[in-house]
Amino acid sequence: MTNGKTFDARVSKPFGFYDYACSIREPGVTLMLVKPSRSRWRVSRYPLGRILLRSGGAGGATISDGISQPRSFLFFLRNCDYAHAMSLNGAAVAIDDIAVVPPGKQFAVACRGPHEWISLSVTPEVLLDAGFSSTQLDALGAVASVIRVPHWEALQLVAAATHAMECAQIGSIAAQATQIPDIERTLLADLSAAVIRNGDSGTTATSPYQTRSLDDFVQKALEFIRAHDGESVYIEHLCQATDMAERSLLRAFHKLFGVGTKQYLKLRRLNRVHYALMSSGCDVATVTGVLAIYGIKECGRFAGAYKRLFGESPSETLKKARGASYVSYRSRVHTIASISSRE
Repeated sequence: MTNGKTFDARVSKPFGFYDYACSIREPGVTLMLVKPSRSRWRVSRYPLGRILLRSGGAGGATISDGISQPRSFLFFLRNCDYAHAMSLNGAAVAIDDIAVVPPGKQFAVACRGPHEWISLSVTPEVLLDAGFSSTQLDALGAVASVIRVPHWEALQLVAAATHAMECAQIGSIAAQATQIPDIERTLLADLSAAVIRNGDSGTTATSPYQTRSLDDFVQKALEFIRAHDGESVYIEHLCQATDMAERSLLRAFHKLFGVGTKQYLKLRRLNRVHYALMSSGCDVATVTGVLAIYGIKECGRFAGAYKRLFGESPSETLKKARGASYVSYRSRVHTIASISSRE
């Protein structure tokens, strides 16, 4: 984040799922494509004083899980009227809801189709300055939660965030520097009003700060999967690690992600290979070598499932990654040559 004296807004050009994932994925968090892309992917990032404002568009269905970053609350809003269902820890996230992921907590998010979103990352200290009490922050920080917000308040918060992004894109550097405190103050005021009023009052559709934590055995299952990345993990392994019946795991995964345990493991492997191929821009990497790392023996069947999800074969992904690395290398060489010629 900026210190309030500088301003930095970076707006991405259209790119693919891999670029999208690299732009928003934090350490300890898995983000996976579930169905083929249907529209474009984008992410924009705006550090605004003590707030990190981001907006994005997911071009397809995704699921993610992991542990949130330790220093900031993440407030997430849907920014359009897409009918696709979304859930946080199994709780539905409607269009006007604010999804809250507190620092250092387990979470699971499922988005059933393309969607646009806006998020604000704010530290607890800043929230205290904005009017939250310690008691409210303790309640809000217990586990991930979904807060029901009246339509007009949700619109007001989205409008404030949109205005902040527009100012970042069109204003001069000097003007932006003077506007940051006012922009930050407005965003925090609208955020605190929506969260505090609807979290404390009894007029909403749910009880104050209605929260849902992941079941202990689901946390154990996900922790086991993460600890054995790169290995062949099967449902029986998860049943042993969690001491749960296969049917119980199946219901839990369907509730959280909209897919069963077996499909989750399959999607995870497909996405892990995709990440590996996209990041393997060197001539040494081969498709067979990458598949071997993840214990994949039936290469033909896997390649078919991979192409149905990502729209290209594993070899095409690797070729594209190599091409991107070559372009990046030529660009760096050109830049160095230009600097040397000026010297």
